[in-house]
Amino acid sequence: MAEKVNKGKSVLGPIERSFEFMDTYTFEKLYTTLVRPHIEYAHAVWNPYKKKDIFTIDNVQKRATKMVPGLSHLPYEERLRKIKLPTLHYRGIRGDMIEVYKLLSQKYYFDESNILKVNKDSNTRGHSKRCIKVELAWT
Repeated sequence: MAEKVNKGKSVLGPIERSFEFMDTYTFEKLYTTLVRPHIEYAHAVWNPYKKKDIFTIDNVQKRATKMVPGLSHLPYEERLRKIKLPTLHYRGIRGDMIEVYKLLSQKYYFDESNILKVNKDSNTRGHSKRCIKVELAWT
């Protein structure tokens, strides 16, 4: 994770030095194209769940949003609203939810019989997509 965070920070430097004037639109395009892919790469695999790891990753975006003139004095959440960016933690959770939906609605082609069971005979409240814990037998 530290390697990805350092790569994201290292890309911020040339952006900051290369652009004398940067409005929110330009920043959003540069950040989402050049920086965010580095810090989100393989997020589903190394998914950070510790607060210190989430904080470390979010610090890259906090530092980046301070580069926009006129926004550096605002709190982080306000800067994100002005630039129209979600937090990286929110994007991670959203990505996880999208993957679970794809698995449950069979958008991927694989034999889910050994990986995922959906309780279709449930009489409980809620929805028909309740997952059942599956004990995997490795052979």
